[in-house]
Amino acid sequence: SIFGFDWRKNLEESAVRLANTIRARAGRTTHPLPLIAHSQGSLVARRALQLLGPDLARQLVSHLVLLGPATYGTFSAVFAIAGSHETIETIRKWGVKLPNHFEKILQSFTGLYQLVPWKKRDATSSVDTDRFKKPSFWATGADESRLEFGFAWAERIDSRFFDDRTTIILGDARTISDVQWNGDKLVESAHTTKGDGTVPDVWARLAGVRTYRSAKTTHSGLPMSGTVRSAILSILTNGTPKLVRASGAKADDVPTLRPLEQPQPR
Repeated sequence: SIFGFDWRKNLEESAVRLANTIRARAGRTTHPLPLIAHSQGSLVARRALQLLGPDLARQLVSHLVLLGPATYGTFSAVFAIAGSHETIETIRKWGVKLPNHFEKILQSFTGLYQLVPWKKRDATSSVDTDRFKKPSFWATGADESRLEFGFAWAERIDSRFFDDRTTIILGDARTISDVQWNGDKLVESAHTTKGDGTVPDVWARLAGVRTYRSAKTTHSGLPMSGTVRSAILSILTNGTPKLVRASGAKADDVPTLRPLEQPQPR
């Protein structure tokens, strides 16, 4: 069963709908429901569990698997609000004429502001995210009321009571580590960090939650990866995904999933 939500709108509304959908199963079935979420959907899923409360959530949901979760946000949202997202240029290259006020349309999407990075500076992240909550940062404009509402919205999410049933699967691709303005265009910094090409690891991971990596898998490719699907099946049957043995002095601290074996030609 697929739970669709509108990524442009307030994620709280989607979380309430998902919580109600899961709550409706109470008393109708004895089989707990596994919940799998990708990217922005991870915020919806975790908030829905919080709204259900520990007792009902653990009664009705057996597993929570998060693929490339945008736990602390993503620069992708910052680029979109700034009107500098690479997708915009791709659309124009294909000859699609966008409205002159298209950037203002993007700036009206509440869901984007809820994805603006907000993780505080610590030992794992040195990015100054506080600047994103200031209207003065947005050289091309922003909806100030939506910015005030959406920035760090996810900080209120607390699903720690479900950590023992939660698994994160990260991707593996070049990921930017910060952004800066070049005139009225937002550009990426010269440095990169570990991530899936969209969400840096430090903004995806949750302390205390078991985490795996799918090698050479991009953020958008996580739900389509055979290796990831195989790992999910193992997780849902309370097993351990097959892992590649780490090697080298600088081995990643996240276990890597073993690529799905391809059938040999006959």
